[in-house]
Amino acid sequence: MKFILGKKIEMAQIWQGDKVAAVTKVEAGPCVIAQIKGKTKDGYEAMQIGFGAKKEKNIKKPQIGHMKKISTQAIASAIGGKGSVSGGKKNLKYLREFRIDNINKDLKVGDIINVSTFALNDVINVSGISKGKGFQGVVKRFKLSGAPATHGNKDQLRMTGSIGSSGPAHVFKNRRMPGRMGGDKKTISNLKIINIDAPNNLLYIKGAVPGIKGGLLLITGDGELKVEKISPESNARENKKAGNQASKDLAKNQVGKDRFANLAQEIKDKISQPRIIKSINILEEKNNLDLVSMIAKVINKEIEYSQLKNHLMEFYNFDEAKAGELDKELKEKVFIEVSDYLQ
Repeated sequence: MKFILGKKIEMAQIWQGDKVAAVTKVEAGPCVIAQIKGKTKDGYEAMQIGFGAKKEKNIKKPQIGHMKKISTQAIASAIGGKGSVSGGKKNLKYLREFRIDNINKDLKVGDIINVSTFALNDVINVSGISKGKGFQGVVKRFKLSGAPATHGNKDQLRMTGSIGSSGPAHVFKNRRMPGRMGGDKKTISNLKIINIDAPNNLLYIKGAVPGIKGGLLLITGDGELKVEKISPESNARENKKAGNQASKDLAKNQVGKDRFANLAQEIKDKISQPRIIKSINILEEKNNLDLVSMIAKVINKEIEYSQLKNHLMEFYNFDEAKAGELDKELKEKVFIEVSDYLQ
């Protein structure tokens, strides 16, 4: 079985000779193999693949740890340059699993799946989440005919009608009644690929597929899964680069801690957290000045915390708007951990 993840772009038309076909344009892959499951360890055989780009701050830590096994080069190839992959960040937006029998032993974590695994006229199945339509009545939701429009009927055209007899004295399960419609997983079978744009990772699928524009699609078909291998040399080079960046970040954080060496230990531990040191470095580069001495004076209460804005205007010649902006950023990103001590 072959498969890929994709994103629904739009519907369009393609001419085939003198006939026109309605097609769905899908951005399919590239996807990276994130995990291979086996019967020995997991109890079943399956393959997990990742697709799309996502900011690391929006990814939970367990998922970040799960994706550490994938090389940075493979992530970069999968997301096609979207999102940040610097410093070893792994920003896959979607992870989905496909059950497979007898997984090819040549497939490895980090291999890339792209549209080249499919061919023209392949018959495929496409799964996605259907459009949500909110709370709907039985006429729209279940195509019931409604009540007669004449012969004494009034305001009953789209009513449900009887929902049971008085004998059992209760409503049976699965009775078709008004309720939430759409937003369900749907699979459309036996669709055909009628065009492939490999350079742009696009599949043109005849007919409609479930979901909204930009919705995730799971595409499966019969045949051999073809993958693109990432060279070990590239992996080693990228991992070395990521390791060097991590070492630089660590050294930078250590320098930041040393700059607050004269503060009390409890306050020093709070103000020397990596994210706060990073914020200070960014603000110093942005405003082209040394903020550490001023921050230390504020913490030692040589400068009043409430008068920080006025201090910036007086000693750094900032205008009121710029001083107010820096004052807000310092209080939100730097002094947040020691605000109780300062007030």
